[in-house]
Amino acid sequence: MKKQKKAKMEKQVVSLIEETANSTETESASFRILFLTIPLCAIPAFSTDTYLPAIPDICQHFGTSVTNANLTIVLFTAILSISTLFWGPLSDKYGRKPILLVGLAIYCISSAFCAFSVTINQLILFRVVQAIGGGASSVVSFAILKDVFRSRQREKAIAILGVVMTLAPILAPSIGSQILLFSSWRGIFVFLTILGGMAWFACLVMKETNTVRQARTVVQSLGRLYIVAKNMRLFKLLIVFSVMSWPLFMFIGAAPAILMMHYGVSQQTFSMFFAINALCLGVGPMLYLHLSRFALRKNIVAACFILVSLSGILIVLFGSFGPIPFLLSSMVATMGMSVSRTPGLNMMMEQQKHDAGVVSSLMTCGFGLFGSVGMMIASMDWGNRIQAVGIVYLILGIFCLAVWFIKVSKTVESTQTT
Repeated sequence: MKKQKKAKMEKQVVSLIEETANSTETESASFRILFLTIPLCAIPAFSTDTYLPAIPDICQHFGTSVTNANLTIVLFTAILSISTLFWGPLSDKYGRKPILLVGLAIYCISSAFCAFSVTINQLILFRVVQAIGGGASSVVSFAILKDVFRSRQREKAIAILGVVMTLAPILAPSIGSQILLFSSWRGIFVFLTILGGMAWFACLVMKETNTVRQARTVVQSLGRLYIVAKNMRLFKLLIVFSVMSWPLFMFIGAAPAILMMHYGVSQQTFSMFFAINALCLGVGPMLYLHLSRFALRKNIVAACFILVSLSGILIVLFGSFGPIPFLLSSMVATMGMSVSRTPGLNMMMEQQKHDAGVVSSLMTCGFGLFGSVGMMIASMDWGNRIQAVGIVYLILGIFCLAVWFIKVSKTVESTQTT
């Protein structure tokens, strides 16, 4: 009897050790995959932010207006967002890795063509094709997070990715400015071609995370977009957090004209100012993880909306006093958007058990489309662009706060991450 008990205990110990080892191995593998998603998420940011210091040169080279030059950014953002509606469902059907390889190949080829554009219309066209390919990297990255991580771990993964991805908007304008010191704006697209190629090779060594393929036709896979969008809990969250993309995209659209053309700062100084504002994107996720230990997500998010409105008031009152007051006032809104993004993404993922690619498509598309609208508003030829940005921020924060408490907050009360 004692021998049987001893053998049983030894078996339990061995089983526990194996389970712990498997858990550790799984967690280690998960974070290796998280590391591989970093260059994928960086592509959209580098495709826009590296390009910003070259906007004045683009205008001069093609003899066009800022509004036309900004179309290469606005249309890129809009088309990239729309393209995710196809890539996400297709990744549910065919797998994440094949879709990434195809999309990144399109991105690399079109980036090379951008470098050889001879008219502004050609550049706009090739940027549209570039956006179609780049859409695969942005949407599949979030689908991979949903494949690999669960509940609180996913929220931490989103926060970690958010912090690391802060390097993209911080480094991108500086890299663009350095390229412009020894090359023209064409050199920036050569750099983007190389970046896309590096991401493509990274995908070759990535393990497929979509282990359960959906046995649907292509049409049925795309039809899941409509079915999942009818999930009203998800749809309400999607609207609110997509609108909250405006502080980031409006700054991207307005900053070159305000800082370089209105206030006359240099390309290098502009890159430094842009990097300082982008630091909020890295601080926000970590700040949220700290606050979420003792505060409900819904209250943290509500406070973020208030910060956006406060930023609008500060821009209206002090933004016209110089580049530094404008930057500091804008950073308040960027912080609010950054803190709210981590819980927002996780809450949306929680609303749908399956269809990770479809959910990622809806999130990425909503964020990008609403962001492109905000960028277009900021790029318009306003009589006083600074005041216009401030007023939009003020209205945006009030709108989101009202919708949050009236329509959305009860949705997340029962899904507090533990």
